[in-house]
Amino acid sequence: MMPNIFSFFIYRLFAINAGEDVNRAHQLALVGSLMKNPLFGAVLINTVARQEVRTSAPSAPPPAVTAPPSASEPGSKTIEMPMLRSTQRTPRYLRDVLPKLEGEHFPRPVIHEHSVPTADPGLVLEQSPPPGTPVIPTDTEVTLIVTPGKGKISSSRKSRDAGNLSQSV
Repeated sequence: MMPNIFSFFIYRLFAINAGEDVNRAHQLALVGSLMKNPLFGAVLINTVARQEVRTSAPSAPPPAVTAPPSASEPGSKTIEMPMLRSTQRTPRYLRDVLPKLEGEHFPRPVIHEHSVPTADPGLVLEQSPPPGTPVIPTDTEVTLIVTPGKGKISSSRKSRDAGNLSQSV
């Protein structure tokens, strides 16, 4: 069956007027021009094109962005996670880090001990979340890995085993 060129252009016009892009209008026009009944082809192409355009368009506006918690509530605004772990140049100890976390309104951190024979007791070896990560203090659980030492750890949620984290430290 040979497509009717006149019907092709009419059907293409129907599809473009319904809002279809040119490539899809060509596809629909080719299908319509191959149909035996031109009236059925015209109705089908017009209906399909309008339905496709209607279903591809957003039917509702996007959801509204909710406001963040009130800035007057301490610890409810987003901040960058502070540097709590030690570096080669700056040792940081648990006794100094805990007041810093409390001052920023973080909940009590989870503390894991990991023994490093050459390190001072209470030295913070690693932290999670990493420094610089955007966090909301009141909603963030902080995990610290520290060297064991008497009187240095005062958290009620501590663990004696930090797993295989010694290879990453």
